[in-house]
Amino acid sequence: MKIVNQVVVGLLVVSMMVTSSFADDATNYLKSGIIKGQKGDFDGAYSDFTMAISIKPDFVQAYVERGLTTGARAKNDGNFADASARAVVDYNKAIALDPAYAPAFYNRGVVMQANGDFENAKADFIRVTKLRTDLMLWAQAYLHLGELKKGENDKAGAAYYFSAAYYYRGISEAEQMQTTNALADLTKAIELRPNFPMAYYDRGRFE
Repeated sequence: MKIVNQVVVGLLVVSMMVTSSFADDATNYLKSGIIKGQKGDFDGAYSDFTMAISIKPDFVQAYVERGLTTGARAKNDGNFADASARAVVDYNKAIALDPAYAPAFYNRGVVMQANGDFENAKADFIRVTKLRTDLMLWAQAYLHLGELKKGENDKAGAAYYFSAAYYYRGISEAEQMQTTNALADLTKAIELRPNFPMAYYDRGRFE
C-alpha cells in the first residue's frame, strides 16, 4: 500500500509539473505577442496569442489581446467589418470565461461604438465603471460615455461623464506623483460639474 501511495503522489507531482509547464508556455507566448504588437508585427502577435490560447483555452487576457490585434491588423488590410466581428468573438469569449474582466467589456464597447451600436457600447462602458479595475480604464470608459451623451445632444449627461473621466484620470495621475497634471484634471472635473464634492476634496489633498 505504501508503494502504491508513493506512485500516486509521484504521478500527481508530474501532472502538476506538466500543467505548470503548459501555463508557463502560454504566458511566454502572451508576452511575446505583446512585444511583437508593440513593434508593429501584428501578424506575429496574432499567431502568438493564438498559440497561447491553444495551450491554455481559458486564458482570458490572451483572448482580449488577440481581439485588439485583430483590429490593428485591419488597419493594414482595410477589412474592418470582418475584423470587428472576429474581435467581438474574442471579447465575448473572455467575458464568458471571466465576467469581471473589465478590459474585455471596454474593448468590446469601443468596437460597438465604432460600428454605431451605441446602446450596447454604452452598456459595456457602464459595466466597466461597475467593475474593480485600474482608474485609468474607468476614466476611459467615462470618456466614451461622455462622447455618447454628446452625440445624443445631452449636454448635462456629457458634462457629468466627462467630469468623471477627468476626475479618475486625475486621481490616477496623483497616484503616479504627476501632481501638476492631476490638479489640472481635477480642476477641469470641477469646471464641468461644480457640484462635485470628491473632486474638491481630492484637489485640496494634492495642492
